[in-house]
Amino acid sequence: MAAATAVLTSPALVFLITAFQHGLTVDLFPFRALPSSPDHSTVAQYARLDRLFRPWYDDDDGGVAALRHWFESSLTSTKLDHLVVHAVVYGRTDTLMYMHHHHRAALSRVARGPLHLVDLAAWSGQITNLMFLHDHVHHLRCTTFAMDAAAAKGHLAIVQFLHTNRREGCSVEAMDLAATYGHLDVVQFLHTHRTEGCTTQAMDNAAWRGHLDVVEYLHTHRTEGCTAQAMQKAAANGQAHVVEYLHIHRTEGCLRRALLVYPPMAVRDRVSSLLQTDGGCRCAACVRRDGRVDGRVDDALSWFWQLCTCGGFD
Repeated sequence: MAAATAVLTSPALVFLITAFQHGLTVDLFPFRALPSSPDHSTVAQYARLDRLFRPWYDDDDGGVAALRHWFESSLTSTKLDHLVVHAVVYGRTDTLMYMHHHHRAALSRVARGPLHLVDLAAWSGQITNLMFLHDHVHHLRCTTFAMDAAAAKGHLAIVQFLHTNRREGCSVEAMDLAATYGHLDVVQFLHTHRTEGCTTQAMDNAAWRGHLDVVEYLHTHRTEGCTAQAMQKAAANGQAHVVEYLHIHRTEGCLRRALLVYPPMAVRDRVSSLLQTDGGCRCAACVRRDGRVDGRVDDALSWFWQLCTCGGFD
């Protein structure tokens, strides 16, 4: 009895005994709920995956040392994609290195499958993982989403790496999204080194979010311009400094229409001042209909009539 007690109270011996049995140990039970084929297309799904893996990695016997336990279980054949996805998205380069050295065929199989590992690494800002995968794993799948997503999140180093080392390139969304979120350094790099360009969404959205430095750069260096929405969105969002810049340097926006989007008081006051003291609205429609250069509006009735004919109530 003493011998049996000694064996059954020894974690190491119990693990050796149960290793020859079918099934999973308790620490691997939570992973049974994962589907065989991952469909990680939302941040919430990645977070759910992390809630499963993080405690397992953080356990006293976890980390890379626990990977041997994983690969000795039946999970290898059904849940391996999830392990790799989590490692790529959450910066577990140690896991990727372990697989490369001890289970290279399995890692290559995942890389050749439907998962775009380069896209995932770029989207999540994991440049160390990205460089490791590029240097050590063949047949990696990648799309223009990789550079587009990195640009949107302001990961300049990743954009530069993809530009230098990959051939997939990007789409116009790269500069559009970089401008939208105010990543001027990324916009500058894409303008200098890429040929995809952008759309009017770049300046429209930069104006809406108040990124005046981006608006100025696009106005000075690009030819796509903006739409009337740039000034209206900026006004609605309280970006008086952007409204004034667009009024001075662009002709797409209409100051009168900017007043119709219920701007904050500071914007409304500034727009009213520009209408009265800075030559009035300079949009092509107002200048043409007014038949003037300075376009000053001095009475409310005239202002209202011009507002209607300018299309302010569309």
